[in-house]
Amino acid sequence: MNATQRELFKRTCFGQFFEMREMRLRHQVIHKFLLIEVRQSTHVEMWFKVAGKHLMFSVEEFALASGLACQGDDNTNEFKIGHSRIKHLFFKHKKNVYMKDVENTFNNLTAATSDKDVVRLGALYLISSFPYTTTSANVVPHEYFQISESPYMDTFSWGKELFQITYMYLKLALAKTNAKLEDPKGILSYRLHGFPLAF
Repeated sequence: MNATQRELFKRTCFGQFFEMREMRLRHQVIHKFLLIEVRQSTHVEMWFKVAGKHLMFSVEEFALASGLACQGDDNTNEFKIGHSRIKHLFFKHKKNVYMKDVENTFNNLTAATSDKDVVRLGALYLISSFPYTTTSANVVPHEYFQISESPYMDTFSWGKELFQITYMYLKLALAKTNAKLEDPKGILSYRLHGFPLAF
């Protein structure tokens, strides 16, 4: 990205990630928190008892940590069909577009690519590879293409769905671990999808 494109990207709803320093997910810290969770009947909050005090993790804390909108419309159904100009322009020969395809295309853009397309592809690259923890083998959903090039990209509630995914996998983590402990091989592992960096 050149200086103009960087400034344009900083004005999007993902601009806060542009100046973000390299961060590493501390799996042991998350695991320790999960071990001291205080069980609640609610399905929108998690509580933890630390040094005699109760700490809460909910959509409000997620919004503060991620900087993403967690209120408003997060319905992707209307974006699942229709033509995507970005998809046709950069990936017209591919039936499925994978995260690695988006990464390679973004990293090899030429100076002839318009500023708007660079920013849109940059947003698509970020969406498909950073907040939504996944692998390079995963197909990028068609709706991500549609939203990233629509006027609704900056007002779309990216954080709402992302919190729900993150919350679900945090709640399932130890349950899945216990299930795997019953395995004869004694495997102790689980995956945290969503955006656990905001936990």
